[in-house]
Amino acid sequence: MNILKFQPDLSLFDKGLYTVAEASSLTGVPSATFRRWVFGYTRNRSAVRVNYEPIANPEIGRIDGTYAVGFRDLLEARIVQAFRESGVSWKVIRLAAKNVRGGGLHPFLSKHFRTDGRTIFQESIKEAGEPDLLDLAKNQHAFHAVIAPSLFKQIEFDSADVAVRWYPLWPRKVVVLDPNRSFGRPTVANIPADTLAAAAHAEKSAEAAARWFDVSIEQVRAALDWQDRLAA
Repeated sequence: MNILKFQPDLSLFDKGLYTVAEASSLTGVPSATFRRWVFGYTRNRSAVRVNYEPIANPEIGRIDGTYAVGFRDLLEARIVQAFRESGVSWKVIRLAAKNVRGGGLHPFLSKHFRTDGRTIFQESIKEAGEPDLLDLAKNQHAFHAVIAPSLFKQIEFDSADVAVRWYPLWPRKVVVLDPNRSFGRPTVANIPADTLAAAAHAEKSAEAAARWFDVSIEQVRAALDWQDRLAA
C-alpha cells in the first residue's frame, strides 16, 4: 500500500509521508530492521513477551493501520544505520539517544548531538561497560568514522534547528527530499525525480526529457543517477 495515495490532514504536510518499504529503499536500511528501529517490536523470551521500544517516538505512527514514516524518522534511521555499520552496539545507541540533552523526537538530529556527539558516546560507552568501544571513542580518527560529518552535511537545518531538507547526492544539491514538497518524495526542480528519470528512459534521451520538462540536462542526469542508486 502506498501511503502517498492517502489524504492526510494538514498536520502531516511538513512531516513527509512514506511507507516502511519506501523509507527502506531511500535509506538502504532493510524494511524489517527499519520497522523495528522506528516503531519498536515485541519478542518472546523464555515464554515471556518482551516489548522493545523504538529509539525515539515515531514522527507519525500509523495511518489506517499501516505504519507511516516521517521525514525525520527516515533521517534518524539512516544515522543509526551508520552507527551499526561502524560496530556500535544497540545498547550504546539507546544510551546515547537517552543522553542527548533536549533531543526531542529525534535525538541524533539535535544540535547537542551534532556538536558534542563524541562526548555523548564516550559517556554512553562507559555506562554500557563496553571497553572495546571506549578505545574507539578515545581514538579521534576512528571515532570520526562513526560520527562522520558527511552524515549531517547532506541535511539542511532551519533557524529552529529542525531538519528540513536532505540532499542524498551531496555535494550535488540537485536531488532533494523536502517534507513540504510532494510529501517528501525525491524531487529535482520541484519535479519528482522518478518522473524525470522515467521520461529520459522513455525518450531514450536525457536531452529530450530536459526539453520536455524545461530543466537542465544535468538535472535529468542527477535524477537518473538517483534512480540508479535506488536500484543498486
